[in-house]
Amino acid sequence: MVEDAMKSSGTVDEARLAAGAEYVAALEKLGFLVDVALWSIAAHRTGEDSDLQLCIVSRLVERAGTGELYQLLFRAYDLAATPRNFDPWNVTLFGPKTRFAELMKIQPEMLGTAQMEVQGVDGSKHYVEGPMWQMVDDRLMRPEWIYKRQFREPNFQSDTTALRRFRANVEKFAA
Repeated sequence: MVEDAMKSSGTVDEARLAAGAEYVAALEKLGFLVDVALWSIAAHRTGEDSDLQLCIVSRLVERAGTGELYQLLFRAYDLAATPRNFDPWNVTLFGPKTRFAELMKIQPEMLGTAQMEVQGVDGSKHYVEGPMWQMVDDRLMRPEWIYKRQFREPNFQSDTTALRRFRANVEKFAA
């Protein structure tokens, strides 16, 4: 099943990579704290149902919860504070204490290509070289899909200040 997901959903095209980068930059400009930002797919889904998501790990999840943050992401989108070509429905938020974030912290960075063993219909085995894949908590990603991976220790006071600033910056667009 994992191999099927890699084959059927093996790429994030240049336009999507650029849109994601622009979206993450817009969030950071608004004061949203981004520790990790990357594209990933569900390892056990394929084709149209591959669940390609922009995964964002943020310390703000610990301060406000995902419900309020999703409301703010959609508010920012509705007010054109974030790019109109990027739908917040494509975002999955994680706090720094989630399993995904904890596993990302210890996952080594992988670069280059990998060799995969492939078995032919006649039973013969050979190796093909292809893109490097990482699997973290049932999510598959490739190194070139990672925009940011910079963990910082949570700080209640500064994170709370950042959350207030993010809220205020989003609301400025309503005026």
